[in-house]
Amino acid sequence: CLAGYACPNSTTESICSAGTYAPALATACVTCAAGSYSTVDASTACTPCAVNSLSVVGATVETQCMCYDGYYKQGLTKTCGLCPVGSACINNLISSCPIGKSSTPGQPSCTDCAQGTYQPTVGGSVCISCPAGANVVIVSLQTELNAPIVRASVKPTMNKLYIMRTFMGVSIGPIETPINVRM
Repeated sequence: CLAGYACPNSTTESICSAGTYAPALATACVTCAAGSYSTVDASTACTPCAVNSLSVVGATVETQCMCYDGYYKQGLTKTCGLCPVGSACINNLISSCPIGKSSTPGQPSCTDCAQGTYQPTVGGSVCISCPAGANVVIVSLQTELNAPIVRASVKPTMNKLYIMRTFMGVSIGPIETPINVRM
């Protein structure tokens, strides 16, 4: 019996379908294990998925190899790259963290900034500490000259409002406003 075929007896020969394989003299086709695939009938072996990815048992195409959470499919290549800082990676896809969130390399999701910190840019790597005594109360989606505005209030005893501004990803705040804040 030829490789890629199963011969359960001396008179029967069956071709192994995609998602299975058989070595020479096999009596049955073998299903490709998780983490591998075969795309054609009469396969003699299964092809392993790229590093940092996994497929279902019996996968028949390379696209069934999914990158692990925290990794993303790099362009048209079959490789899975480590999710970069300021991004979330899940289901082979990469997306930038929104304003008010950040991430470290290899993270499947973005994390909200902790109380007393803020992230004024999309794709931010770390949250920035508010000025002494201030705390973020609103992350505004409004923009000023296409720059997001992050509003931070201070302790009630200070009665001041700080507005954090960024321009082209660089913080140009905080700017203390003369507005008295009633809390």
